[in-house]
Amino acid sequence: MLRYLGSGLRQFGIYPITHYARVSWEFYGVIRGSIAPILPGAEEFALKSQHLWLFPPGHSHGWTGDGTHNAQVIVFHFSFVPPPLDEIARRNGYMSVDLTGDEAQRLLEIEEGLREYYHQSTPVNLLHFHKALLDLSLLALKNEPVQKRASWKEDAAVKVEAALAWFSERLGENPNLEQAARAVHVSTSHLRRLFHQVRKESPQIAFTHVKIERAMGMLTESAYKSEVIASMCGFSSSANFCRVFKAQTGKTPAAWKKARLGP
Repeated sequence: MLRYLGSGLRQFGIYPITHYARVSWEFYGVIRGSIAPILPGAEEFALKSQHLWLFPPGHSHGWTGDGTHNAQVIVFHFSFVPPPLDEIARRNGYMSVDLTGDEAQRLLEIEEGLREYYHQSTPVNLLHFHKALLDLSLLALKNEPVQKRASWKEDAAVKVEAALAWFSERLGENPNLEQAARAVHVSTSHLRRLFHQVRKESPQIAFTHVKIERAMGMLTESAYKSEVIASMCGFSSSANFCRVFKAQTGKTPAAWKKARLGP
């Protein structure tokens, strides 16, 4: 469920992140300072402080900031969001909401509460991830009028997202398809069918997207070396990580990071 968690100070005014498509749902909050998204071919957005954005999977965007000033940001990537949020964000392209001081503080508390569960596996991880997702979803939806909920194909979608969440939480163990299928109580062949039905792609391709997105997040949000990222994201070696990353993005991890973060 929770695929990536990051926070810290950024100088997007000096080192903007050029736009690229994320694989997961991305909640991006700014607590202090000012930032704005960069969208391909779109007009410039006003810089925002104490603000929360939500972007659906496949949305291409980057970030810019306020000159040399630091901005404190918090980033959450989830494999799925609740149906009302999914419907609105996909229809509008993304969501954007101003935060009060108390709500910005709540965002900090959500991130701080998730740290220990994100970095180690415990029996209650999923409960904390679900609670954080619900809290973030309610923040994103706070200005939306209450509407009748649309129907959702629960069975297939829930199984697929459960498999992706299970896989995402165990990237460092390099799990395989058979293990993921057992974890969600279906056969391997049935899980393949569900992935094709829900996502129009094989589970292997979806799992690779999860690994590459986690690596992208670590490249932009951390100072880990390539070997460490390869291990933490479930690649058999640094060479294998670089090969798969280049096949997916057209660039080596080092070149991709330099293109987005600058010197």
